[in-house]
Amino acid sequence: MARCPECGNRNPPEFRYCGFCGHPLGGAPQPEKRWATILFYDLSGFSRFTHENDLEITHREVNEHLSHCRRCATRYGGQIDKFFGDGSG
Repeated sequence: MARCPECGNRNPPEFRYCGFCGHPLGGAPQPEKRWATILFYDLSGFSRFTHENDLEITHREVNEHLSHCRRCATRYGGQIDKFFGDGSG
């Protein structure tokens, strides 16, 4: 029987977590904790811009903004999981 280091109750040897308090028993993997930063980036006037300009111009401008955002994130060790929204196709 494995004794829980947190509450002291005895648990069967096949238990990875205490059946009483849920604390990990010897050898149970600990979850990894990592920081995550979420960035909301809004292109003000985007709808008007798309109506007033060619699709090629709009596409180029959006790609420049997204590239700048990616460069800023990677400069500080971040990474972009995904872009989504009106112009992220």
